[in-house]
Amino acid sequence: MIGIPVGIYLILSRPKAKHMISQITRADAVARTASPDDKESIIEAHKARGQLSDKTQAFSTSYAFLFLGYKSELYLWEIVVLARKGVLSLIGVAFSTDPRTQVSL
Repeated sequence: MIGIPVGIYLILSRPKAKHMISQITRADAVARTASPDDKESIIEAHKARGQLSDKTQAFSTSYAFLFLGYKSELYLWEIVVLARKGVLSLIGVAFSTDPRTQVSL
């Protein structure tokens, strides 16, 4: 329960990872503004993603689900979400015999 959020924090808080996250979020922002009808904006989106290094693309493939839904400066919010889910699971298991305490927590 504690290991996964801590592990994610250790992976995403490294300076190299922060740099890759900023590159990926910039390329994703270009891709999100691309209009399906506008060929030039689609070409720009492909160029933005194509300019990412191989290591950055591999990092994106492995970890993008953790930070792409958030603003670039709030990419660690997923750790809070995972910790909250873990605490709710712990409450459900630890206090399963006492429904009043379980509901109040």
